[in-house]
Amino acid sequence: MFFSRIDTVLTKGKTDHRQCEQACDICFKSIGMKPFIDSVMHPRQHLLCSCCCAQLRIKKFYREDLSVKTCVLFEYRDFIRNLILRYKVHNDDYLKRYLFEYHRLWIRLHYVGYHYVIAPSHQNTTKSSKKNHLENLVENIGLKCSGINLINTAPIKQAQCNAQQRCLIRNHIQLEKVLHTKTKKILIIDDIVTTGNTLETIAGQLSPYVNQIEALCLAGTLPSHK
Repeated sequence: MFFSRIDTVLTKGKTDHRQCEQACDICFKSIGMKPFIDSVMHPRQHLLCSCCCAQLRIKKFYREDLSVKTCVLFEYRDFIRNLILRYKVHNDDYLKRYLFEYHRLWIRLHYVGYHYVIAPSHQNTTKSSKKNHLENLVENIGLKCSGINLINTAPIKQAQCNAQQRCLIRNHIQLEKVLHTKTKKILIIDDIVTTGNTLETIAGQLSPYVNQIEALCLAGTLPSHK
């Protein structure tokens, strides 16, 4: 990935060795010029146009309808929805840096002392060689992993379920092993929340062993739009 980006920079720089045009990582619009040598020696981690940068400003809300305190960073629509789909469905792994990771400073400050646990993948995903996409998304958010593992034994993926079937997820999520020590603070992390059944089920499984539980989701529906 690094060398391919360097090749792009070199190709663009052939016409003018003093400067190199930059493009937004998300929408690919031109975002102006910077010195060519600086593009090679000091590539910036984030290259965003002003529009995409504005779209990535946190617009958080809380799902007051759920039994576990749940913070949602964005409503699941338009720009954020397309960004998540490009990452998950179309395997645009480069966009990972603009999801949870992009907001790691806010997450670290807001959840001091928390260890995270991720929502479990469907068993078919777990059995495949493909890594749980949530594991990738939380690698660099600045919080420690709790080491708690949960199993999802649902017969079909939630994306294929109707509203009634989604409620049955409560019967299919369980701890991989019983915890023998009390944990102070746990943050449940999922990418998208709709009904909230998964979050509430995980919180119910953990509550006997954890003093304080909260949840964080990248995007979600508003309570009235569930």
